[in-house]
Amino acid sequence: MSSLTTRPAAAYVRMSTEHQRYSIANQLAAIEAYCDANDFSLVRIYTDAGKSGLTIAGRAGLQSLIADARVGNLPFEAIIVLDVSRWGRFQNVDEAGWLEHTMKLAGAPVSYCAEAFENDGSPGAAMVKAIKRAMAAEYSRELSRKVAEGSRRLAADGWRQGGVPGYGYRRVIVSDTGMVVQDAAAGERKALFNGRTTLKLGPPAEVAAVRRIFHLYVRRRLSCEKIAAMLAAEGWPVPTPRSFCDGWVKCILKNEKYAGTLLYGRMPNPLGTGVVPADQKDWTVVTDAHPAIVSMAVFRAAQKQRARRYTPVSAEDMVAGLKRLHARYGFVSCSLISRTRSLPPVCRFKETFGSLSAAYRAAGIDDLPLGFKRAAVRRLNGRRTSRPPTNPRP
Repeated sequence: MSSLTTRPAAAYVRMSTEHQRYSIANQLAAIEAYCDANDFSLVRIYTDAGKSGLTIAGRAGLQSLIADARVGNLPFEAIIVLDVSRWGRFQNVDEAGWLEHTMKLAGAPVSYCAEAFENDGSPGAAMVKAIKRAMAAEYSRELSRKVAEGSRRLAADGWRQGGVPGYGYRRVIVSDTGMVVQDAAAGERKALFNGRTTLKLGPPAEVAAVRRIFHLYVRRRLSCEKIAAMLAAEGWPVPTPRSFCDGWVKCILKNEKYAGTLLYGRMPNPLGTGVVPADQKDWTVVTDAHPAIVSMAVFRAAQKQRARRYTPVSAEDMVAGLKRLHARYGFVSCSLISRTRSLPPVCRFKETFGSLSAAYRAAGIDDLPLGFKRAAVRRLNGRRTSRPPTNPRP
């Protein structure tokens, strides 16, 4: 750098991906050449590598620059940026103007070293900047649309488009012909341009734990809280960084991934503006996209039970259901309620009436002794008993 430089300056450099021609090194080379030609001395560099320019959020370098500007007494007199798009591709172009104005008030106006105009505050410069900002925003919108369409096409072919594999699965990189190339650890990206990502079954213990969750929920009709406690007590592999809890069990039960289905486009986040649930008709759904841990029949049975458990049922309908159950079997018990799919789970009766006994009274049903009910249930299950149960009440 020239020995005649007299004014201190800072550089702000940003790139979205590692595959851009606007690399950090290329930007710094252009900025240093600009400083040599304009009597600037580069004293500080703010960097955002691999960060989108759509918003300020997530750009630690730009946030640090803003924080320094708000504190005041900056140790530099200018901020040098390669061009308008490196400053940001804000969808609201006024945000870029506000940010540049904030730097100017702090005593460090922004200069764009690769632009054809001089950012001197003239009407011509203001007009060109406005056009450049709008072009940068439109570029992001158009690129986002193209990337989304490409991702949907790949997802329709059964290839995974991102996200963690989840408990019981691991990511694997395959070629476009389906040949396995390598396993992908957490955070790793595919190196091949034509590589694709899919899922494979994870450790056998995790796979068995997922199957046990569905079995306990569908067959034994246990609550998510009880399933989580049972998994912890039985010593199954803990899902890192989480632990066994009812919320985690619910996530397993409602995720169709475990039946081998790939779902894409349910919760899009266009241009980083926030996640918006998409209409089901806009989802990309591919069955048998990867190895299933449970069958589709088991998964659908779990969804029916979830709907039954969480669908509001009036007290009158509960009472009517108990009466029908009593009329059919001659008694009512916890296990009989649990095995009757048309009735809500036992916990719903307790929440609504305060106790099962209160629910029985509301239905006009006698609460028989526990021994009699157990023997009756064993008889219904086809088990042999030493003595047939006799109703203790006439």
